[in-house]
Amino acid sequence: MNLRLVLAGVLAAVAMFMWQWVAHDLLPLGMTGVGEIQNEQTVRDALKANIDHDGMYMFPMAMARGETNLSGPEGMLIYHADVREMSPTMLGSEFVLEIFEMLILAFLISQTNLGGLWPRLGFATLAGIMVSITTNGSYHIWYGFPADYTAASILMTTIGYVLGGIVIALMMPKDAKAMG
Repeated sequence: MNLRLVLAGVLAAVAMFMWQWVAHDLLPLGMTGVGEIQNEQTVRDALKANIDHDGMYMFPMAMARGETNLSGPEGMLIYHADVREMSPTMLGSEFVLEIFEMLILAFLISQTNLGGLWPRLGFATLAGIMVSITTNGSYHIWYGFPADYTAASILMTTIGYVLGGIVIALMMPKDAKAMG
């Protein structure tokens, strides 16, 4: 990868990171589909009394083993024994992840014969849709993630890829392969 391609990927990651901040902190998208538990403290106390380590849990586990004729609630739980406050490490890790995503996007665009903003933006948009439905769509189908949560997650990721794609497209020469 050449320096211009790396710079395009890093600057695209900055755009994506800023969009994610707007989507989560300034718009309601980040909490779309997330509900509040009634009697939360009682539920938290029960979890603490019955789960001995951090992890991901499904219930009823008999369902995961293929048993049928079950009744009652079902769900998936990500559990942490102690509240995890947002930290610089979490933010840094998210930014590094977005750098990898945008470097891959920049590399893929550089391997095409697409010239100009619109074809490259179309490629980035389709890549964003593909990436976001790969996990979010499956989580909706298999684990019952709420439709509004799924749609908001797909929208947020796709917009991040569009914004990153704009940065990458504008930084690339007319001949995309010249960067690869």
